[in-house]
Amino acid sequence: ISDPATHPIVIHVDEATILAAGDTDISGLAVTFRVRDVVHNFSEDWCKATRLVVMTGVDLLDAPIVKEAKNNILDLDALEDKNITAQVWAKGPAFEQDDRIILKMRGTTVDNEAVEV
Repeated sequence: ISDPATHPIVIHVDEATILAAGDTDISGLAVTFRVRDVVHNFSEDWCKATRLVVMTGVDLLDAPIVKEAKNNILDLDALEDKNITAQVWAKGPAFEQDDRIILKMRGTTVDNEAVEV
């Protein structure tokens, strides 16, 4: 394409997919792509990533502070079967004293495998 500014690449992501993936944090999700032509030749490299912040309208809390984490790393092997101590800042009007907050955490192992606790 000789004039890419007038020929944008539009990628549509349906609402169900976005809701299933959930919100991003403030740094967003890196989105990139590479081009493949009609005979299946790929571009030499991936395009420069663009970061997208997704907020589906749910009230989000700030990230919790986990007492047992060191430099934002929580070693589940070192914890064994012990509970963690998480401090969550939840203020009104959405929250009241003695409300119960259920914490769900996602991370990766040293081998970059997804972990959810």
